[in-house]
Amino acid sequence: MRKTIHCTNTLIIGQGLAGSLLAWQLMQQGQQISIVCDEAAPCASRVAAGLFNPVTGQRLVLQEQAAHIIPSARRCYQTLETQFDEAFFHDIPMLRILNNDNERQSLYKRCQDKAYTPYMGQHIDTVDSIRAPHGVCEQQQTGYLDTNALLDRLRTFFIQQESYFADHFDFADLEITSNGVIWKHIHAKRIIFCQGFMDQTNPWFKWLPFQPAKGEILTLTSDSALPTQIINGGKWLLPLHNGQYKTGATYSHNLSTIEATPAAKTELLNGLQKLFLTPVNIDVIRQQAGVRPNTRDKHPFIGLHPEKPQIGIFNGFGSKGSMLIPHYAQAFTDHLTHGTPIPHEADIIRISDSNKKSRTKAQARLSLTERVHQNLLPHIQAACSTPQKPDNDRQHNYIAIDATAGNGHDTLFLARHIQNHGQVFAFDIQKQAIDNTFKRLKEAELSDYTTLCCCGHEEMLEHIPHAFVGNVNLIMFNLGYLPQADKTVITQTNSTIQALNASIQLIAPNGHISILAYPGHAGGARETDAVISWLETLPASFSMIKHKSLHDNPHSPRWFEVIRHNAPTETHPKKFIADK
Repeated sequence: MRKTIHCTNTLIIGQGLAGSLLAWQLMQQGQQISIVCDEAAPCASRVAAGLFNPVTGQRLVLQEQAAHIIPSARRCYQTLETQFDEAFFHDIPMLRILNNDNERQSLYKRCQDKAYTPYMGQHIDTVDSIRAPHGVCEQQQTGYLDTNALLDRLRTFFIQQESYFADHFDFADLEITSNGVIWKHIHAKRIIFCQGFMDQTNPWFKWLPFQPAKGEILTLTSDSALPTQIINGGKWLLPLHNGQYKTGATYSHNLSTIEATPAAKTELLNGLQKLFLTPVNIDVIRQQAGVRPNTRDKHPFIGLHPEKPQIGIFNGFGSKGSMLIPHYAQAFTDHLTHGTPIPHEADIIRISDSNKKSRTKAQARLSLTERVHQNLLPHIQAACSTPQKPDNDRQHNYIAIDATAGNGHDTLFLARHIQNHGQVFAFDIQKQAIDNTFKRLKEAELSDYTTLCCCGHEEMLEHIPHAFVGNVNLIMFNLGYLPQADKTVITQTNSTIQALNASIQLIAPNGHISILAYPGHAGGARETDAVISWLETLPASFSMIKHKSLHDNPHSPRWFEVIRHNAPTETHPKKFIADK
């Protein structure tokens, strides 16, 4: 049973605090939202303590635009508490331990600044049980957000709205069109990535200077009489509304492991004990690790891709997400719905403007597969736009072959655009490749349009119905090895040439044969040379385009396109080679 196409305004990837609050704000503006969450993926919002602290650092620096950001956050959480009849934000005063005379001097200066008045209290020389030789400072408008409770409530809400999809997002499954994006069965005007530190590998936003930092925290109980305020003195202690405590946090740019470690636990326990004059009894309930999506310039990354406005990002809030996200979610919502400017300090255009090379690199990182798809799509659309034959004859409208199924990306591309306009055949000698392709098609509800053949592509003529010989509209070759599999298992030169010869018999007039060859792997150079030699022998009714490589080196992939014409003419000579 096929899944109904789901049309939406905005597809959001990630249901952490950023993705959830952006989705919420957009829905308040009447936007249709789909939110995809990989529930097995790491989520910093699920680990974070949700600390809310407007004044931070050794120099006691007030958050920029605090007069706008703090009220915006409070309004947002109050609205959500009213909506769901549950408390999420908890006001708790903070006692900031002053570690030296310099911090005392900073406190004195801040107290003279009226901008700090709503957030800074008096200096206290001593506090019972707390180790503070230079005293403490009272901080106000502090507290914490119960992030997990809020995310659980919003998840339930999104499910009720039929807007939530628990699924793994693979960048390769995303198709960008002239008027939006397509991911599996979801068609959207735009996609916004909110995947935390994982967006540093996003193929469209790799040029953004993320600086992720791992942090670990402990949840604990104690039979000691601990303070009811937040204690912050290097490490912090946060009293929770349920009688438990959290303490944190470690800070490291080493992401060799993102799991909790014994060393971090020892660091946190030692840091906690240093907050007090005498040892406190504690029982650790849970240790958690997460990765903060920090940025190099300490400002968020918000905006639409400079070359592909269908793709956006809402990320980079670091350890201040509970305080910053509501304000910027509203700003981004206003931009998407009304065209108002994104705050400059957060707009990703600041990165593009300061480093023009970044745009070029971002474009260069677009996969070669995507370039091939973009090039072939007009040919498919033009052919499929002709009046269809009766449904029982649909297989004769447009016939396409993926001669190297691999992980199914080309097969999915073909099936998605051809669907009931024709039929797709996919070949691969490896069962793993056929299984991967079938899984990808099934998830996209497109398996009905595809015939999978677990055999070598040199056997295409034996498996394609005789009526289709000379009538196939498109054949795609993506040579080499199966990604994420045994790299020693590669397409073989002899069988590849046999398959190309079969393609000449199969292809229809005005049909296209796309060939991606990879000279950089073992055996690849020999196969690529053989393909080039084969191209030199094309019949006179065929022309060839050699597309320009992404990189100018002998190991770069080679992309060739062969087109069959109705008859050999002066306009279509036997060989036509041009970089494109």
